[in-house]
Amino acid sequence: MLRYRRYRVFIAFTVIAILATYYFVGHGSIALPSAIGAGSLKQAGNDAAAAAKEKAQAGLDLIKPEEPTKDDILGVLPPLPTTKSAPAATSIHAEAPKPSTAKATTSSSAVAATQSPTQSKPQDAAAILPVHELDEMAEVGEGRVEIPPVYQGVPSVPAIHWSRLPDHFPVATTIQLPTGTPEAVPRIQYEFKKESSAEKADREEKLKVIEGAVSHAWSGYRSKAWMRDEVRPVSGGARDPFCGWAATLVDALDTLWLVGLKDEFDDAVKAVGEIDFTTSQRKDIPLFETTIRYLGGMLSAYDLSGAKYKVLLDKAVELADVLMGSFDTPNRMPVTYYRWMPTFASQPHRAGTHVVLAEIGSLSVEFTRLAQLTKEPKYYDAIDRITDAFLEWQNASGSNATLIPGLFPVHVDASGCEKPAQIKSHYSHPAGIGGDVAVGDGAPVIPQRPVTQGQGTRTGTSTEKDGSSQPVNLGGSRMGASAAGGVGKIIGWDAPLTEGDLDSPQAKAAVLNSDSPELNKRQLGDLENQKEKAAEDTFQKETQAKMHTLQQEVCLPRGLASSGSGGSETFTIGGMADSLYEYFPKQYLLLGGLEKKYQTLYEQSIDAVTKHLIFRPMTPQNADILFVGEYNAHPPSTKGAVEGSFKPEGAHLSCFAGGMYAMGAKIFGRDEDLELGAKLTEGCVWAYNATATGIMPEHFLVSQCESMTDCKWNKTKYWEDLDPYAESRLQVNVANPLGQNRNAPQINGRDLDGPAATVAHAPAPAVPNSVPELDIATPAEQTLHEYIPPTPPTHEEFVLARISEERLPTGMTRLLSRKYILRPEAIESVFYLYRITGDQHWREVGWQMFLAVQKYTHTTFGASAIDDVTKSLPTQEDSEESFWLAETLKYFYLLFEDEDVVSLDEWVLNTEAHPFRRPDAESVSAAASSDGAEENVRVD
Repeated sequence: MLRYRRYRVFIAFTVIAILATYYFVGHGSIALPSAIGAGSLKQAGNDAAAAAKEKAQAGLDLIKPEEPTKDDILGVLPPLPTTKSAPAATSIHAEAPKPSTAKATTSSSAVAATQSPTQSKPQDAAAILPVHELDEMAEVGEGRVEIPPVYQGVPSVPAIHWSRLPDHFPVATTIQLPTGTPEAVPRIQYEFKKESSAEKADREEKLKVIEGAVSHAWSGYRSKAWMRDEVRPVSGGARDPFCGWAATLVDALDTLWLVGLKDEFDDAVKAVGEIDFTTSQRKDIPLFETTIRYLGGMLSAYDLSGAKYKVLLDKAVELADVLMGSFDTPNRMPVTYYRWMPTFASQPHRAGTHVVLAEIGSLSVEFTRLAQLTKEPKYYDAIDRITDAFLEWQNASGSNATLIPGLFPVHVDASGCEKPAQIKSHYSHPAGIGGDVAVGDGAPVIPQRPVTQGQGTRTGTSTEKDGSSQPVNLGGSRMGASAAGGVGKIIGWDAPLTEGDLDSPQAKAAVLNSDSPELNKRQLGDLENQKEKAAEDTFQKETQAKMHTLQQEVCLPRGLASSGSGGSETFTIGGMADSLYEYFPKQYLLLGGLEKKYQTLYEQSIDAVTKHLIFRPMTPQNADILFVGEYNAHPPSTKGAVEGSFKPEGAHLSCFAGGMYAMGAKIFGRDEDLELGAKLTEGCVWAYNATATGIMPEHFLVSQCESMTDCKWNKTKYWEDLDPYAESRLQVNVANPLGQNRNAPQINGRDLDGPAATVAHAPAPAVPNSVPELDIATPAEQTLHEYIPPTPPTHEEFVLARISEERLPTGMTRLLSRKYILRPEAIESVFYLYRITGDQHWREVGWQMFLAVQKYTHTTFGASAIDDVTKSLPTQEDSEESFWLAETLKYFYLLFEDEDVVSLDEWVLNTEAHPFRRPDAESVSAAASSDGAEENVRVD
């Protein structure tokens, strides 16, 4: 007989296990029979889960999440259209839904109905959050930010999508595109004669080799990294440094078309239609890189294909509308690393104070071409305001003028706010990081709590005897906000609260930074009616008004300015500055010569570059070549002078300058610049030939000639540059040889005047020592061997060791970066010089460059960057940026293609080598056809 008492524990456990099994399985996808009350168990489980979720949410609401949920966004923003489902973050391969028109046509009344009270009316220009308040990468962003892969099986949350919002700072009037008949621009491209049969055969043979390199690189990307940003050409993996929008695919569109890979082009165009530019796993959009690669790639492919693929223009508009949000600042200067998510985009923000020059100044060509194709002037308006700001800065005088007139420093303060010299205060605390004042950056006032007496109030202003209020020192945007225990994060800390009010609902709402009735109920439990909610809203509005007032008092409007520390400014036309200057003549062409300010900007800047940055390097071949260096200027001791230090460097990024000089010479009639452009390009060719691989290093220093016209190789000077401290090193060794008289007794001067010391003898030990004495000196009696330092190397030994160990090419004094990352700038200038001069020399050197690059970078799935061009066997780094297909291979291909393909008199190439059709291209083409017909008649 079964004894229930003995087994009751096991029976109870079994019942609990069965109930638990049905409870947990009931929430899954497996259907269970209801014979044992599964339905009631499931209902009970649902109730419990709901209660647990509510309890957990109450706790989570106390903490601001890093990324908002969809419900959080919908609480303050226009509702996302229901016609467009948000794909999962991992579903980039799925077909992206078409942009909904509901998003673009949201009325202002609908927006106001869904926004919080502080967002329902136009924002005061003073109520601006500086970028760093919400975005830690705002002013220190990176163009390449690796997005970690999302693995299958890992739960994902619905993707957050960009949503169109009303401008916080709308423009009063929109700047229109220049109208009228394009002006006659001098011919740029050389008038080539018909080639011989042998020349054509040789050219086409080389062209096929380059076509094969393009096809190989595309096949590797197509098979191993489809719809990803870049392929890993050695391992066959993929990476996403540019928002995960298939950067290589978009960047290579026009190359596929030019090379004749039409099937691959059609395949890529279909894929472009699947890219959703309204969402990304990356939190910020690098404005410059996105504009030149994505926007430029789609517009160029649209132009080259004869406007037959409308999806390319549609997707360009979709992306551009997202990017336009970065221009919504008080002075319309863009945020170059734009936080696109609605939680940031819905807030007023200001451009950064430490912006890279090229990133803010190299957007004009792409946005102008988009405006021309869509007939939508807002895109041109966005970039034309930047151009006007640079023009104003170039012509500035006094304290806001740059230290080299005509040029711009590599870092720019684009915030539009000048920091006041001193903010009146009755207390002090540390300034922000780098000495920045939060409100000077355009931040809202986030006051610290001063200690006051008498009336028992807390306020962010000092009350004077006459009753007037003065702003206090608010400190830095980060350091200041944390200097008093994080009170900078508390809304209304400076609001006048009398003693005894700390327990009021208003005070609690301020401390918890909340305006949601439900949230307050979970946290405090004492906001139960609308009257208290209205009082809370009034309190926050009053606080915001104070912040606005103080903000207006300390933000002094100004144009672009230098953000250099200590008054110094760095000038170059290489990295961080290059494409700004490159775009001046190209924008002039794209606008048909109707906007003269681009000629002014170009000529004034190029004159300064020629005077202060171009130099001749000393080479063993006595080569008549030029490089562009870097100048670090400081405030001069004499008014009008340029003072500072010059760095004689060579850099791959600076190699574009030769082509720019040559093209500018043709456009603006600056004949002397054509020779300078040729010598600059020859400098980069020399750097290619100087290394073991036949490839130029990324960045290096050279010996500078004293004269631009007469410079002979001087081995003595070269060695002095390699060992500049030889004389001082040897002098120190002779003057103070280490170890000399090391064991000599040291005499203290104070002992010389003292009495003579007497010697005291210790008594003999009572018990004789039975241990025999060892004939070993005590440590104090041992004589140390004298330290003799090694003789320093002679000047010759030092130099020869450096050359050998560092593998220095003769003429270079230091290799700052030995890499080659598949850059196109050198072959870019070679292409321009060939098209402009018609000299076959440029094709010859270009072919040698191609062979060297192919030899050391070719991989199974494309081409890879290499670690050291001075090695005989460099290591491949498993990296292939999208510009390998977009630029480098395209320039190699166009160098040997028929010269009428992408003629410089009909097309303008952006800084990513994407050709845009010039407005005067039809007239130029017609004239060329007429000339060709006449020539054919003469030949016949």
